[in-house]
Amino acid sequence: MDREEKRLQHEGFVQAFLSGAVQRAIIAGELGRIAVTYVEWGGLERTRIVVPWMLIDSVKAAKDFAAQLAESKPGRLAYGTNMGNAIATSASLLDDNGFNGTRRVIDISGDGIANRGQPVPLARAAALARGITINGLPIILRQPSDVQEDTDLFDIWDPEVLIAYFRDEVIGGDNAFLMPVIGREQFGAAIQAKLLREISGVPASTRHAALPDAATPGAVQMSSVLSRSHWVRWRE
Repeated sequence: MDREEKRLQHEGFVQAFLSGAVQRAIIAGELGRIAVTYVEWGGLERTRIVVPWMLIDSVKAAKDFAAQLAESKPGRLAYGTNMGNAIATSASLLDDNGFNGTRRVIDISGDGIANRGQPVPLARAAALARGITINGLPIILRQPSDVQEDTDLFDIWDPEVLIAYFRDEVIGGDNAFLMPVIGREQFGAAIQAKLLREISGVPASTRHAALPDAATPGAVQMSSVLSRSHWVRWRE
């Protein structure tokens, strides 16, 4: 991902948690609180927790999460798209994190198809078997025609191919969905709309089930891993 794509992705999540719409959705939810962590991933054997688990139960807490994210700088992650390991790592972060979520969600975004590490079908199946939902944000800010023969740009995927890949091989679970971002001008609005849909949604399997008492320690409406791709070819 180039610098502009990384900046848009990073700022999009910051602005989403600063938005009144997202803050109101959290507070107006069944339990009035969610738990979130933010993770970057790239090539083999490399993930980076940018913002550790945080409870968001107020406007101030949402602003604090956004502030921590805004203060971070992209890590120097290895070349490649290791989406299988990103899903597996994100799923493991939903264990023993101090929260008892009525829903557990991995929100994965990226601009390419897996080409490193654990096969995506295996990681996806393992997460879905545990009741985890995987939603997708395929990022399409370039077209294959943007790549010139004399450039050192990474692979650019045809939009239809990338969307189909996320739909058929990445997302899954109760009420899973994807929201493609096609064009820079859509980025911030798409991230906000995606978070609003995730926060407001209730999976079919729990729609009529008794929810934990809001006073129960660790009970949250949703525990979610915001997982985004990040890699770059570095030139010395």
